[in-house]
Amino acid sequence: MTTQIPHEVWIAIPRNAEPTRLEYPPIHSMRVVPEAYKNGIEIHKINGFPIKVYSREKTIADCFKHRNLVGTDTIIEAIRAFKSQGGVRTKEIIQFLKICRVTQIAKPYLEALLRKKI
Repeated sequence: MTTQIPHEVWIAIPRNAEPTRLEYPPIHSMRVVPEAYKNGIEIHKINGFPIKVYSREKTIADCFKHRNLVGTDTIIEAIRAFKSQGGVRTKEIIQFLKICRVTQIAKPYLEALLRKKI
């Protein structure tokens, strides 16, 4: 949802799980509470293999949750890309913002960029 190329692959893991250790690619493990970990997962097939990926809505909420690591410019770019792709599901975004406890932080950005009342 952004044009920026990450230096690491970010992986969510349950709070008490052992992080994955690989030589390549570089991995950044984010420990998350069970509710945030299990919600918003979609399964996409890549080269015939099922891969778990968080939905666009959950990704936006996660960006706000980790805004100090991601950066505001990346969040704004992701929201604009999200809007341009169409199919904005505001209710789902709000649900994930509540789970990630960032509703009040995200609300002004989303209202301005999506032009919708949150």
